[in-house]
Amino acid sequence: MTNASIALLIDAENLPARQAPAILAHAQSLGRVLVRKVFGDFSAGRLASWTEQCRSNVLEPVFQLSSGKGKNSTDMAMTIQAMDLLHEGKVDVFCVASSDRDFLPLVHRLLGAGKKVYGIGEAKTGSTLKGAYTGFFELRIERHDKEPSSPAVAPGSGGPGPSEKTHERLLCVMDKIELTPASGGWFALSPLSNALRRADPALAATFCGSGKFLRNIKASGLFEEKGTGATMQIRVRPNVVKRQQRAAHQ
Repeated sequence: MTNASIALLIDAENLPARQAPAILAHAQSLGRVLVRKVFGDFSAGRLASWTEQCRSNVLEPVFQLSSGKGKNSTDMAMTIQAMDLLHEGKVDVFCVASSDRDFLPLVHRLLGAGKKVYGIGEAKTGSTLKGAYTGFFELRIERHDKEPSSPAVAPGSGGPGPSEKTHERLLCVMDKIELTPASGGWFALSPLSNALRRADPALAATFCGSGKFLRNIKASGLFEEKGTGATMQIRVRPNVVKRQQRAAHQ
């Protein structure tokens, strides 16, 4: 199949950027990769690590503004692009790089049109989706592919972890952002996330993201929370505030 024309479509919202070389290598093993597009919401510094991978691996970023919680906007953009390529008739093989089971209907459609469709994703990819592909390449996910890798400080433990510098940087940025907290130092979650993206895009690329911000906030052990959903608020734990104050006076 070395002369086959390949279209590689990557879901940047679903896979870690450091897997880009492996993803591209799998696609290149099938033939000539004529289309190599990476889909995601690259606004306000999000997916910054994917932006770097696009530069170094000659991948084409396709900006798709998120319409809200979840990744449906990116999935739809990838599906539309795949159908456009199918009707152009210039591609022999499709490679879909994502662990998202929502691509199953697309896979069936492309197979029904006589195309070979390969999947590239993590081990967690559902067996039904794996079985539908012409072939499936499983990415080897290293421990450091997971963001964040581990909590920095467990509540009340006082013990530093491997992500301590990142969390200390977050606290410093929160002190400087132009966002007025509610009574008692409480911040609404969504405005805080948006303010962080504006103040420090590089940090936000690691700490924020669809569904990641609250998870990372909880994992840090630095904050307490109240409310649920749209009414959720967080604030820095009192013991963390005291620690910051002591450090400032040393």
